[in-house]
Amino acid sequence: MKNLIVYISLICIPCLHATGQVHEIDLLEEQRQFSEVCSFEIKQVVNATKQPHSIGFVQKGVSNKKRPAVFKLGFEKELEVLFDKPLLNWDNPLPILFKFNELKIWEQTKMSREYAYVSIELEAYLITENGYKYISGFESSFQSKGMDVTSKHAENIFKALEIILIDLNSFDILSLGNKGQAISLEELKAATPQQPVITSLPICSADQINKGIYQNFDQFSNNAPGVTDGFNIKKKPRRLKEWRGTHDVTLIDLSTRKKISENVWGFSDGEHAYIYFEKEFYQIDISSEHITFH
Repeated sequence: MKNLIVYISLICIPCLHATGQVHEIDLLEEQRQFSEVCSFEIKQVVNATKQPHSIGFVQKGVSNKKRPAVFKLGFEKELEVLFDKPLLNWDNPLPILFKFNELKIWEQTKMSREYAYVSIELEAYLITENGYKYISGFESSFQSKGMDVTSKHAENIFKALEIILIDLNSFDILSLGNKGQAISLEELKAATPQQPVITSLPICSADQINKGIYQNFDQFSNNAPGVTDGFNIKKKPRRLKEWRGTHDVTLIDLSTRKKISENVWGFSDGEHAYIYFEKEFYQIDISSEHITFH
């Protein structure tokens, strides 16, 4: 019976495509370019999600009927093509494999507003001649809101992936990779998902978030900003309805009275931490299991 169910599942997916019951997410439709300059390149993608034939659902029509969502080129192909762009200008970039344990999108309607969500959990491995060496696990999420959010999923996924690239770029990849034991691709695919090392970060257990400017991810994760004075923080409420309750934030250099935008990963006002992403500051939510921003 189990084999029959699997067989039916495999033949039903193409049928859904043919009848227009599946919503396709196209990450390549727009010429998106990752902003982070990285010392590595993503050479392989493995889909180890619990639902390999779907990445979640969208809501369609006046009745908000749920439709399964898929990548237009298929999970692994879509992401490998997306990552097959120059992330750097390095002579010998380190080859990396991303094993996705979760990449899930969904929508929710509250009153007259819709919300689009994406949640990603993956493991990064250094590709070596002897096999694959575990580096670390990563989690990221993103959300957007508006009157109709179905078209925003591709951008949400892209932004969630970029924050993972930023985090990975702060790691000493060679050092971490050399500590691990190389495993085969078959062992990698069969392995139980390894949890991201979140609770070990000092920022997650800190009673007080230290005020200052983070120049890199390490300073943020260690609750040790590299710049602690000589700047001012200006906040003003965002005007757009979908961003209600959040603020435009600007850092001002007190000596020049100019906006600070270079050599900045993020900052803390002593109460909340913020990340600098696509020329905007977004508040970071920190828990024992997740680090997300909005």
